[in-house]
Amino acid sequence: SLITKIVVVTFCALGTTVASVFKKYYTFHISDKGLGSIEYFTFMNFVTVLGFFIILFAIYYAIEKKRLVALVPAGEKAKVELPYKRVYIYILIAAAALYVAELFTTYASGLPSAIFYPLSKGLTVVATFLLDVIVFKDKITIKKIIGLCVVIIAIILVNL
Repeated sequence: SLITKIVVVTFCALGTTVASVFKKYYTFHISDKGLGSIEYFTFMNFVTVLGFFIILFAIYYAIEKKRLVALVPAGEKAKVELPYKRVYIYILIAAAALYVAELFTTYASGLPSAIFYPLSKGLTVVATFLLDVIVFKDKITIKKIIGLCVVIIAIILVNL
């Protein structure tokens, strides 16, 4: 539903914001004082993401099972089929890539905020564009290039 989509997107945006703030906080107030390492912070982020995955997986699995029970004729057993046999390798690659990206981002958070935030957001936009083009074979159009340029210019202008 629309409400569910709004809640999920809002939750994701707030999560990203809080993660960025804590990354800077941890780098300057914990790691610099020798009270913790960047590797530990990255590992705890990974554990947090894994925990949310498990919780949301259980919730959506239960919802899907309930939906299937309503659709399956009486007497038949409803079974939720997962697509992991086809996509598990991509999930593992994504998990490893997210971990490495988070590690390097946490190292980079030691940079001044005026450099770190525009650079990280700009690189994210460019990397996403390249991923769409290279991996998902998305067509490059004039509209997309103009959009990419506008977003990069906006990131620069907002952070001046």
